[in-house]
Amino acid sequence: MPSAPGKFFRNFIFLVIGGYAGLIVSGTLTLYYFQSNNVFSLTLTESVFTSISALTGNSLLPVDPSGLIFPSQVVLLGLIQSGAWLFIVAVVYLFLLNKGKQFSIQSVIRQVVFISLLIEIAGACCIYVLCSTDIVFESSAQKWFHSFFLAVSAFCHSGISISGKYDAVVSGQVMVQLSMIPVLFAGSIGVLALIDMFSVSRLRKRLNAPDEDWELNTRVALSVTMFLTGIAAATYYFLESEPEGARLVEKVIRALFFALSADAGMFHIQSSAALHPITWVLLFVLMLTGTSTSSSGGGLKTSGVYALVSSFRNLSVTAIYGDLWNKTRWVIGYLIIWVLAGAFLLLSFHVSHDFLPSLFNSLSAFTTSGFYEGLLLNPCSVGGVTLSLLMLAGKPGILLLGHYLVKKYPEHRAELLPL
Repeated sequence: MPSAPGKFFRNFIFLVIGGYAGLIVSGTLTLYYFQSNNVFSLTLTESVFTSISALTGNSLLPVDPSGLIFPSQVVLLGLIQSGAWLFIVAVVYLFLLNKGKQFSIQSVIRQVVFISLLIEIAGACCIYVLCSTDIVFESSAQKWFHSFFLAVSAFCHSGISISGKYDAVVSGQVMVQLSMIPVLFAGSIGVLALIDMFSVSRLRKRLNAPDEDWELNTRVALSVTMFLTGIAAATYYFLESEPEGARLVEKVIRALFFALSADAGMFHIQSSAALHPITWVLLFVLMLTGTSTSSSGGGLKTSGVYALVSSFRNLSVTAIYGDLWNKTRWVIGYLIIWVLAGAFLLLSFHVSHDFLPSLFNSLSAFTTSGFYEGLLLNPCSVGGVTLSLLMLAGKPGILLLGHYLVKKYPEHRAELLPL
């Protein structure tokens, strides 16, 4: 039964606010309860911050996830996955509504869940097989869980790992990085592009009509993602030092891994403070750009970058691409206001003594990139509260803005949505 623009859309705001609030509360209470009788306990504030970080796909955790007991690690995994599903389903809904399509919300949920689980399970199998036998896990089941956790974090671009053997599992194993690259790439281009490229109906349609091209959203997601990935990988390859004795193929894999996981904290294989200045600037650009529409990453999205570049190439971009540029200007303004406000708060309360690190940390929190350089993260401090607000503004906040924009510009349905 078609649901646009019916009751579900009218209740969209309540769904987003209620969904995120419910997951934050449930995640906080379960984490606090499971860790309360453990040697490594969490305060209520730390539980709230951890829930918000995991739910928004941000690796800005105040605790080492490997120190959590197994039930808490399962809760952390559930928050990462449910947060990604909630965000992607909401964005896909707004995207289809933006195009004026009739659809069923149940069908959207089924497709998002099926595609994400399929990719994550395939990625987990590859990680499990390619992970070196030198890494000792307590059991085969534990190794499977860690592999699946890494795959989910990769697809959701959260950058969180629960393995205490993390450096050896990812940083020191290029084969594990190689198995995560396709998962990261799939998470970057988004569910809508994956459906357009690989769904049976679309494949059958292109088979019957060879001239049938991919949708504009798919072409933009692929072209911008591949272009930025190539530039970032080349920069990392030529400017960053590698372990002595590293082979050419290993250097290429690490460079690609850096480029695709830059908006997920590079899974912390290398501190951003140790990067070459040019690579550091590029990292800032990658964080700002983020991923594509219908992915769980943050940033301006590839569609927003496409609209921005198109506006410089053609002043009549609004007439050509509908109301995309109008929507993109709102998103850019929203991002600038929040990031600058967060940076000034971090600077004003002496959380950081320099503006650039404050700006970097503020952008990282808003775009859910997970970088946090040079600061001791304390959820109870002004910095912790500021980062929590930035994370919420970057995920549920951007969904509410998208809801407003789709209603504000209903007269011309654009092929893209900068969310």
